[in-house]
Amino acid sequence: MHGIGQYGSSAARLREIWLPALREGLARADATSLVDLDDVDLDCVYYADLLRPGGKAAGMVPAYGPADIEPGFEQDLLTLWWRAAAAYEPDLVPGPDSLTKTYSPQLVQRALASLSRSTFWSAVPRRVIIAALKDLRRYLYVPGIRESVQAKIGTALGPDTRIVIGHSLGSVVAYEALHDVDASVAQLLLTVGSPLGIPHLVLDRLEPPSKAGQGVWPAAARRWVNVAGLEDTVALVKDLAPVFGRHLENHVIRNGLRAHDVTRYLASAEVGRAVAGAVG
Repeated sequence: MHGIGQYGSSAARLREIWLPALREGLARADATSLVDLDDVDLDCVYYADLLRPGGKAAGMVPAYGPADIEPGFEQDLLTLWWRAAAAYEPDLVPGPDSLTKTYSPQLVQRALASLSRSTFWSAVPRRVIIAALKDLRRYLYVPGIRESVQAKIGTALGPDTRIVIGHSLGSVVAYEALHDVDASVAQLLLTVGSPLGIPHLVLDRLEPPSKAGQGVWPAAARRWVNVAGLEDTVALVKDLAPVFGRHLENHVIRNGLRAHDVTRYLASAEVGRAVAGAVG
């Protein structure tokens, strides 16, 4: 289940990207002799079109600008990303509490200008950052979108499903999907670059809802492995075990400049070992 900003893609295109990366992860885990991905069905569910207003076909990323960032969730999450980037690279990124007056006094303008200095966010166009904020908000907050996405996911899950993989927003989609299906469905829930642990903005909006900061383990997942990039500020809460239960296996890895890129995650030895353990 893909993540944010996948305008203009498709299920077939996603499979072309994910499959080689998974093979690389298995190789790094020395597990290619255990798993032949040619014998494994990889079903990539494409739902980005359902996140667009009115369910419009998902073409290129809209030409969003700072004025399109809405107060509330979008500005709050942007500020969290800004704080995380400043904490990770304080010499490069002036934080929200900085007295620097180089940038516009407007919060959004300052945030985007500051993020452009970070190693991670500098490679991400502003319109993509804004599209990511909107994708996550629409899924969590706009009536009807979550239900339509989950209905599409439900058609892809069945008794032969061994692993459910969710990247970024897809980790939220996957987590919620595994609360609504038969408990025998998945040997493994594998989340990568996940925002699931972000308090208030995400955690408190999940279905089923968290209680006192504690999420509910998805009953249909026998095992849960989470992988977070140290440099990935989308995955703000790196360790999900304190939130969702001590049985969750958590790994923090180094992804470098493309910290949130799904191929960096899927090509890691940590993901390779998790996949091999579920289908090998």
